[in-house]
Amino acid sequence: MEEKKLGIFFVSKNNYQLYDIWMNESDVENYTILNIDEDSTPENKKIGREVCKKYGIHYMDREIKGLQNNIKSACNFFKEKGIEWFIWFQHDCYPLTKNFFSKFDNLIKSGKINGFGVVGFKVQHEKYQMFSRSPLQYPREEMWVRSSIDKPINENYLKPHLIESAAWMCASLNINQFEKHIIPTTDYQFFHSWDDIAFQFLYKNIPNLCIPYFEFSHEQTVKKQYKIPVKSPLAKNKEEEKQREHYYGHFNHHKVWEKRWGFNYDKGETFENIKDHYKSTLIYDLYNHNIHSGPLKTFEI
Repeated sequence: MEEKKLGIFFVSKNNYQLYDIWMNESDVENYTILNIDEDSTPENKKIGREVCKKYGIHYMDREIKGLQNNIKSACNFFKEKGIEWFIWFQHDCYPLTKNFFSKFDNLIKSGKINGFGVVGFKVQHEKYQMFSRSPLQYPREEMWVRSSIDKPINENYLKPHLIESAAWMCASLNINQFEKHIIPTTDYQFFHSWDDIAFQFLYKNIPNLCIPYFEFSHEQTVKKQYKIPVKSPLAKNKEEEKQREHYYGHFNHHKVWEKRWGFNYDKGETFENIKDHYKSTLIYDLYNHNIHSGPLKTFEI
């Protein structure tokens, strides 16, 4: 049997109920799945171990707090098994492409994506098709590179193309590139962790990629069945803030981002003040590009 080069990765925190739906929606094609628990309650850890045993998932308690450190732990786990890439999922995001895992595995084995850092995909989210996150563009253009599902988009976005950051309902990672170029931080717990990794790659001129012919569906409404907040970042009062902490950890990622990168994530125009620091990097090139003209660069993959 040919050795697999792809792994599947989840980080869970008090949300193991969602695994039943995910496993029923997804054909994992016998690929190795790792679950890292990020400080669930003792009761939920017990549930998590039972769920993972049920589905043949490797269960691990987190080593160092925060998604970026969980990613480092996952790199170590998969590398020992000869696996070169993994794809990380939110629990409400499912592959739509038939036999996605084996197709992506074959692409890894071809060597065509060796030079990339983070690879994302086209994700159907409510009425939109999402291609990537684009904080450098907002509010001049859009926080996301996206299009309404029923409307055409610049045809070059349907080709593999350079991106700022993946539409991180799911994202895949080149383990070798991560180990060479990324310094994990405990400053983030969940939100913006993937964006930060993507920007670390761009700062070193390692490109990130969207492969839009691989498609996924982000179905947040499944959380309603288990009284998990549908819109994870939203909290209107102290009780909802406490609930958000229960599932996602602290919520100071905007402050962390601005301190690390020098601009406000939600106000891309603030990058203008510090743009000269990023000259000769892909971050600078992407900032000076208008996303409505199409991607900055496409690839034959």
